[in-house]
Amino acid sequence: MSFQTPLSGIALALVVAGLLLALAGLAGIVATGHGVWRWLVAVGCFTQAAGWRLHAVRERVRR
Repeated sequence: MSFQTPLSGIALALVVAGLLLALAGLAGIVATGHGVWRWLVAVGCFTQAAGWRLHAVRERVRR
């Protein structure tokens, strides 16, 4: 079993910001029913994916 380091720095900030954006977009969809909130969800998911990707790249470099 390999040890993985926890998220830190900018990767952590991107993942948390993406999560908050996606949740805010979902709340907007539920509250108003407008489809425009989908874009906020998409941006949040993209931001979160960028954070995880950055973390994965850092993990690969450490090995």
